[in-house]
Amino acid sequence: MSSLIDYNPNSKQIKLTSDIKDIYGTNTDNTALEININQINELSNSLIHSTLALGKITPEPNAKSTTLIKGMFSKSIEALQKKKYEDALKFVTLSIDMMLKARSYYEAFAIQMQELQFMMKHKVDLTLALYSQKYAKNNTTAESSSTTDDGQDMLILCLQDLEMLCSLGLLADPQISLRKTDVYMKLGEFIKAKAEAERGLALVTDLLTSRKVANPAQIKDLSLKLKLLFVSAERAILKENGDL
Repeated sequence: MSSLIDYNPNSKQIKLTSDIKDIYGTNTDNTALEININQINELSNSLIHSTLALGKITPEPNAKSTTLIKGMFSKSIEALQKKKYEDALKFVTLSIDMMLKARSYYEAFAIQMQELQFMMKHKVDLTLALYSQKYAKNNTTAESSSTTDDGQDMLILCLQDLEMLCSLGLLADPQISLRKTDVYMKLGEFIKAKAEAERGLALVTDLLTSRKVANPAQIKDLSLKLKLLFVSAERAILKENGDL
């Protein structure tokens, strides 16, 4: 009998066998199956190389890792309070990197995702604050190309972080739409900014009509900010087209 999956008892890894082509044909797309197998292998590898005894392995986040991550993140908060945005951004970036490396695959994913979402939001806000500190005041003056490129690179990285937050389950969060709209406006992508602001306003409306809002005043304030950015984007488009 043909076997689709082969197990190596030495490495404790599994892989697809060549028999899969005989059963399903050579043109079959096995991408999803290969991703699942790779994830199983990564989890197995994490369990095998764990320093804990097998009976003590739980989904609870490792306390030592949590302390280290929180300590690094606290440095970011302290730097932010002193308005040292560059240091604050450096420390939150290190805390995210530490979290991604220190957390084991068998630790509860939901907790890891919430932790990552929180730190990524903080990183985005710090990036925008640092951009405003370094470049916003100079937007109306002639700047050297290197400064402009540095500022644009910062905004593009910020946009990548926002896209990552969307992939982490915050696709329908109007707070993300607000930040994306802000970034698009700073990049001069006014059509994208208008579309994102419109999308954010639609999400706000859904939240208010569903009445699943803990703080309606905060959502209304968010709505006002999105409306202002929408109007700004609309005016910028008209001006760009020579209609204003």
